[in-house]
Amino acid sequence: MKNSIALFVVVLLMNTTFVSANNSNATEDLPKAVKKVVRLLETTRFDVELEKEVVVKVQVKINSADEIVVLNVGTDNEAIKKFISGKLNYTKIDAGQLKQGSEYSFYVTFKPE
Repeated sequence: MKNSIALFVVVLLMNTTFVSANNSNATEDLPKAVKKVVRLLETTRFDVELEKEVVVKVQVKINSADEIVVLNVGTDNEAIKKFISGKLNYTKIDAGQLKQGSEYSFYVTFKPE
């Protein structure tokens, strides 16, 4: 299981890309934000056995309190939705990294053991 978590983190680092809608000023700080999100997602084990690789598009917004608000997790797998929402929803992020009120999208890849 530890190998799958390590693999998940590596794949997440390679496949995580933030795309901002109408926000060109925050692109300089996106690598810092990506590292923050990766740290949030890697701190807990994901205990669901997967049969095949799952790529999930996650859409988030930064609220006025500099917290991540999960808008959409693009999967029908409830365990993955709960995992991502539970780890990211209303988690404080540095104000300088992302613009308040802006929406961002990124991909998370889950691989089976």
